[in-house]
Amino acid sequence: MLLIAAGLLFLYACHDVGVETADANKAVVEGYMIAGSTPTIKITQQLAYSSSDTVVNPINNLNVEITDGEVVFILSNTSDGIYQNNELQVEQSKTYYLRFVYNNKEVDSQTVVPIKPSGFTASATSIQVSDFTPGSGGGTPNRPEPVSLEWDNPDNDYYLVVVENAEADPTPIFDDDTTSTRPPRAFRNSPTQTNLQQLNPMSFSYYGMHRVILYRLNPEYATLYEDNGNSSLTLVTPPGNISGGLGIFTGISSDTVMVRVYK
Repeated sequence: MLLIAAGLLFLYACHDVGVETADANKAVVEGYMIAGSTPTIKITQQLAYSSSDTVVNPINNLNVEITDGEVVFILSNTSDGIYQNNELQVEQSKTYYLRFVYNNKEVDSQTVVPIKPSGFTASATSIQVSDFTPGSGGGTPNRPEPVSLEWDNPDNDYYLVVVENAEADPTPIFDDDTTSTRPPRAFRNSPTQTNLQQLNPMSFSYYGMHRVILYRLNPEYATLYEDNGNSSLTLVTPPGNISGGLGIFTGISSDTVMVRVYK
């Protein structure tokens, strides 16, 4: 759950606009309605692209509500810019509506939570990956076949594959004594509308069990991975689906398979 919200990641781009058009009175929303979980809504001020500021300012003390059309859930301001209600458990197939008022302007959005992916399988439950670092041993390095992932996608929906190590203290595959920085424990592919992806064995950084998570996405999420044309010479409005503000409020569902990486 945290992977898709935190590694998604690039939503910081929703704050990046030119100084001449930046407006601290405009709210930026990051909201993920993940099936089977309690949502967290993050609300901050817009940050200018060329600004010397490095900290995004949270917006607190708002009256934020989410409704499924029948029950209205009032979200509490649990920490800086963070709004939650533990009684709200997101359900697949439901439509949710977000609403609050910021600086006398209504900000709202809606999203449908997609159905859980179906037919999600992996061609292997384990994969052998050798340590290719110098001095790790002689012989020809083991070059295992990629793990093929498949799922049902008759309607060409968007899907995202995220892989994370599930061990409490995982052993690195490539143990580099020259640095104390450990590689990331998770990696992801870009959203796809196909029903097949392959996991390159060389993408794994650790041995042990890995969660391979298939997320079913809505189009508004997938567009965040696309090039919106922003550069130092030209700035355009970042993608999103928030009326009266910036950012995203989107539904997500997922399924998981496990893959073990060993020597």
